[in-house]
Amino acid sequence: MAHYHFTLIQRLPEHRIMLSYMETIESLMWALGQLGHEVSFGTNQVMPSARNVISNLGLLTLDEVMALPKGSIFLNLEQRLIKPGPDYRNPENHGDDADQRIRWQRLLYTIDHHSFWDYSRANLLLIQSLKPKMPHFHVPIGWAPTLEKVEHSTEKDFDVIFFGSMSANRQAFFDACVKGITAQKGKAPHIGIGLMNVFGSVRDELLGRSKLASHAPKQQQVAEIFGIVRCAHLMANRIPFIAQTHFDMHPELIGSDVLSTVKFCPNETAFETVSALLDEPLTYKHYCDSLYDCIRQRDLVATLKTVL
Repeated sequence: MAHYHFTLIQRLPEHRIMLSYMETIESLMWALGQLGHEVSFGTNQVMPSARNVISNLGLLTLDEVMALPKGSIFLNLEQRLIKPGPDYRNPENHGDDADQRIRWQRLLYTIDHHSFWDYSRANLLLIQSLKPKMPHFHVPIGWAPTLEKVEHSTEKDFDVIFFGSMSANRQAFFDACVKGITAQKGKAPHIGIGLMNVFGSVRDELLGRSKLASHAPKQQQVAEIFGIVRCAHLMANRIPFIAQTHFDMHPELIGSDVLSTVKFCPNETAFETVSALLDEPLTYKHYCDSLYDCIRQRDLVATLKTVL
């Protein structure tokens, strides 16, 4: 059996957002343990004697990537790793932006000398288009008991919660979800709450006090991979959420199981969709159960058996 060491790159205060990787890291560590492997975790450190799984590439320099132990693994949970474009193996296509050229040099070196575990098949197809010299693997977000952390309050304080990095589009969708809720109509004492850079037990305590959550891509006018990293935490803890209809709803970007389970809607019908859940306890419970069953059927242990 092998030793897998997970390391989270988090050097500056603004890197706190990398804590959003922790649920996925803990899930993978659990699954590897189920397969009999030794696992360990650290911050900003690698172990030369172990198979290192690193989050994330964007916070390392090219020199640091080149110094990593052979056969390291990069865990990618970003909604887009690379964008389709010209032949990036040709330096002439890197453009005049020096920072962009460095990013491409780093990526090309990485895919030729290390492997990616990518949660999105769409990202993996883009990596394969660059003809890498190392194998790279699709490791979709799956269920683990470590995800189930939220203790639900008997009395819910909030009708709608948002957590994550806010953007203009996410704010607009959150506003659409709550705009028709009043103190008289709402099912909880407070209407809504937004959490940014709040993780761990503090976030989970507030999630347990919330009726449902809103979810939207950062931008609406570009194709984005569905944010299953965040939503898996909601699904595993039976917290229903309303998702904004994406610019591109292709199953490769969203996930066929997510498409058939999650309630998507545009801003115009967001409040109607929220109300239908808040006003109908049986519908609400059925949706919670459906979300849980969806993530529960994603067998992370079986997935890792195919890539190790």
